[in-house]
Amino acid sequence: MLTIGYADFPIEGIEQAGRQARYNYFSKLSDKYGYTKIATGHTTDDAVETFLLNLARGADMGGLGGIHHKRENVIRPILGISKTEILNFLKEFGISYMVDESNIEDTYNRNIIRNKLIPVLKKINPGALKNISKASEKIREGFDIIDDIVDKLYQRYVLEESNTKIVLDLRKIKKYNEGLINWIFLRAYSRLTGDYSRPESEKIERAVNLKRRGSFIQFKGEILVSNHAGKLILGRPHGRFRRINIIIGETIRLGKTGLMIKAEKSNEVNLLEIKNNKDESRAYFDFDKVGGLAVRCLKKGDRFRPLGMKGSKKVVDYLNEKGLPRIFKSSIPIVISDGEIVWIAGFGIADTYKVTGQTRNVLKLELLYGP
Repeated sequence: MLTIGYADFPIEGIEQAGRQARYNYFSKLSDKYGYTKIATGHTTDDAVETFLLNLARGADMGGLGGIHHKRENVIRPILGISKTEILNFLKEFGISYMVDESNIEDTYNRNIIRNKLIPVLKKINPGALKNISKASEKIREGFDIIDDIVDKLYQRYVLEESNTKIVLDLRKIKKYNEGLINWIFLRAYSRLTGDYSRPESEKIERAVNLKRRGSFIQFKGEILVSNHAGKLILGRPHGRFRRINIIIGETIRLGKTGLMIKAEKSNEVNLLEIKNNKDESRAYFDFDKVGGLAVRCLKKGDRFRPLGMKGSKKVVDYLNEKGLPRIFKSSIPIVISDGEIVWIAGFGIADTYKVTGQTRNVLKLELLYGP
């Protein structure tokens, strides 16, 4: 027996975990030996099993489109051939083969479909497998058309996109029918997670119809979805971290959050560039106004003076106005100087430390996303 890896399966289940482990193993082999394609042995039977399994789970067109002949570097050259045809070929030419004994047991849902349901369908119509496979391909053709439309709509209504968060303009999306809304959500979900498996339709509908402010739904991979001020927010909370000192000229990691902060000093002051900066993950400050810098998580009672304001404001109120749901607030990096807030990373700087015409040295801070 060849052990190719191990996988956790608290949510997806052992079958999905095994599938993930196999593809991870094949990807490592491809990288190691420079292979450009991974060819799998999926047959028409596998395609039909997947179709019926997804149908029973309440999948939409994407799931009912079945197994793709090609996706990225994975190809399935015998997908159009049935298991019976392959076994007859092997028998005719006297070629030996192995049988996975776990496929015989009715332990998993796929095996029940394979061993119980498909034989019944073949009795009803000997060509059932081919017919179901063709129907699945037709659904996939329709899916591809809709997918192209959804891609254009997604680009139109995405307000923010990063490695950890995607924000959609729910108010404008709501003018479309519910089906298209769900598709746009799925596009955001797959872009954020890199996962093309599809959550249950019922869960998607609940997510896009969240009403109460601050409420949220959790998907696998620690993805949280919330509705805030007409915005549908999909995000992966960073997690909290301990206070860390910021060193000029270096990039520091914020614990195990995957976030980093890079600090640079410059004596070149480009006011036009700073004024036109639209990247919220990058901020500029008057270097000579700041003291020792550190970064920490949000604390109860935190206040600061937002850019352009004369008075101070509670940070939680400021983040509410920015449309950040409660579940994400506690892990936002807060940059401080001698105890005072300089920057709410990714959201806004304090007016006290802004660059002006009298600034001689500039401090640039960047919030970076790492592995």
